[in-house]
Amino acid sequence: MGGAGGTIGAQKVTNAAPDGYTLLVGANNEVAISRLVTASVKYEMKDFTPLGLIASQPMVLVASQKSGVKNVEQFISLVKANPGKFSYGSSGVGTALHLAGEMVKEQSGLFMTHIPYRGVVPLANDLLGNNIEFGVFVLSSGLPHIKSGKLVALGTTQAARSAVTPDITGWRTGNTGTPGVWQFDSGVPGRHVMIAALIHGNELCGAWALKGLLEAGAQPQAGKLTLAFCNLDAFDQFDPAHHDASRLVDEDLNRQWLVERMAAGNTLERRRAAALRPFVAQADWLLDLHSMHEPSAALMLTGMQPRNLALARQMRAPEHIVVDAGHKDGVRMRDFGRFGEADGSADNGTRSLLVECGFHGDPASRTVAQDQCVRFLQAAGALNAAAVAYLLPHWQQPDARQQWALKVTDLVVAKNCNFRFSEPYAGLEIIKVAGSVIGWNDGEPVTTPYDNCVLVMPSVRQAQAGVTVVRFARRSVL
Repeated sequence: MGGAGGTIGAQKVTNAAPDGYTLLVGANNEVAISRLVTASVKYEMKDFTPLGLIASQPMVLVASQKSGVKNVEQFISLVKANPGKFSYGSSGVGTALHLAGEMVKEQSGLFMTHIPYRGVVPLANDLLGNNIEFGVFVLSSGLPHIKSGKLVALGTTQAARSAVTPDITGWRTGNTGTPGVWQFDSGVPGRHVMIAALIHGNELCGAWALKGLLEAGAQPQAGKLTLAFCNLDAFDQFDPAHHDASRLVDEDLNRQWLVERMAAGNTLERRRAAALRPFVAQADWLLDLHSMHEPSAALMLTGMQPRNLALARQMRAPEHIVVDAGHKDGVRMRDFGRFGEADGSADNGTRSLLVECGFHGDPASRTVAQDQCVRFLQAAGALNAAAVAYLLPHWQQPDARQQWALKVTDLVVAKNCNFRFSEPYAGLEIIKVAGSVIGWNDGEPVTTPYDNCVLVMPSVRQAQAGVTVVRFARRSVL
């Protein structure tokens, strides 16, 4: 039950019997702020029993295109020079967005008028129509307009820039004729190295890393370097409040690397794979940057080729190296063409690694992606240590104290959405005894197949028929 900024529902909860059957999912507005600014609200915070935090997200101050303001410094200068001339909007009087705007005014010494709207939709319409100069949104509401370039983000209410909002507007065009793809040729013989990001639109750590490489002007000292923002259409749908919703548009781009699927071109991802195919085919070394559905330590996936395992050892990070076969639902970019060839008597010159840098929403995943980029570029001979230190200071992190090879032996595939684990596994747990029950697949016990079994990437977030929910692996020193 909503209405009146959430206060109607909150009042109903306070009037309900205290039997645990009536719950309030609320925010600052109805729980803490409304009673201070609205006389009709009779409840107090002590009338509620807090159970836990579900989610949080920052607020963002935005400017309309008509204002001409591009950053917070310009905003403060303009408003100070014209006291009382400009206005800002929020979703209503006494909301957290209103108070955030007032805080900006007070701390910056500004005089401007607050215009309360009946929600964020009419506020957004007036900003887009240039009827008001400034506004305050929660990030998920403002992000689509910011990413489209129709509104300008001036700042957020968190101490650090949001790890979920890399602005790649200036890098979308590319320099190859294919959107999002950049290529640089040193003119010196060497490997053709490719780094890919955004195979899935919600895996932003790689986008941050590629943006950083481009902004730093990092170009190869030998060979060629290709940087690819892969699924821009899925990325454009990104909502920080719903990470998984923007993973793909039609289907998983990382299952479409079969010639017949790309030739069919009957989905957005198949057409995009076909557009990226020439760049992947040209590359000698490939680094594909990803992140995960659940919080976890970083994982590097090498495939079954010993040459990739040797490169993982040479890079000296991350700690956990997953040795896995291809995916049953299709071919990954990392396994396409020459990259998927088995080791033979002669080295075919290719190397391909997929790195899961951590959880989608964790800023630490960005640090891992940056670290993996500079290690990979140095191992490939594209950049030397001096160039990395000059162009990309602080990107390389300490080496892993010990690297472990996790050879995947078995997969557990969900029969339907009724899969559940016996414990809240985070991944990399070592189950010491064979036959231990680690979950139930539609009521059927799932047990470990051998002693000291490692659980790799357990997750039920997308559990449905045919989806892998956990992998079993044997661990050894790399």
